[in-house]
Amino acid sequence: VHARQTVRIAVARSYATRVLSHRTASFVERYPWLELVLDGHRHLVDLFRNEADAAIRVGDGRWPEISSEKIADDPIFPVASPALVASYGSSDLTDLIQVVPLLHYMERPYWETWTKGAGVEFPKTQRSVRFSESIMTLEAAEAGQGIAIARHSLVREALARGRLVRVSPHDVDDGIAYYFCATPDAARKQKVKCFREWLFSPPEELEQARLPADVAP
Repeated sequence: VHARQTVRIAVARSYATRVLSHRTASFVERYPWLELVLDGHRHLVDLFRNEADAAIRVGDGRWPEISSEKIADDPIFPVASPALVASYGSSDLTDLIQVVPLLHYMERPYWETWTKGAGVEFPKTQRSVRFSESIMTLEAAEAGQGIAIARHSLVREALARGRLVRVSPHDVDDGIAYYFCATPDAARKQKVKCFREWLFSPPEELEQARLPADVAP
């Protein structure tokens, strides 16, 4: 019998919203004695002051004295809503960029990085909208407001469910990804080990938590 415990994870809001919030049922099913707390407001907390048990951060994996493990390779590429693509009768990016606004995440130069890596040139007068959070950028793309550059991890489910489609086959690795981070002491705690094991499980497994028959999709 396991004593009831809480495991608090400081996690980037983008990852909490687009990835983890869709999978928490599988965590509860696997570890019913653990209460999972996902804190998206303070993902850069001081782990050495026990402000969280562990963290999921986005970056290059280099944080002083913190153990970090890349969750997965996370290339970037352009996406749009299928309705937007259908309305213009083309899924070719070179056609779409002539008429569709580009959606930018202000904190990172995703469009500049992707165009350079993919060898694509855009019109200098390209219309655009800028957002302060990546979640807002992807929501706008799903709503058909333009084309966004997305990290694979944040749109994997949306692509699978048909809420977004790729508008270029070119992946670009910008050296950034999501990492599981913990102090050496915290990494040895059983509850942190449990969360890490769940986090690194295949996505398909995490999304197939058993649900009661009356609420199963």
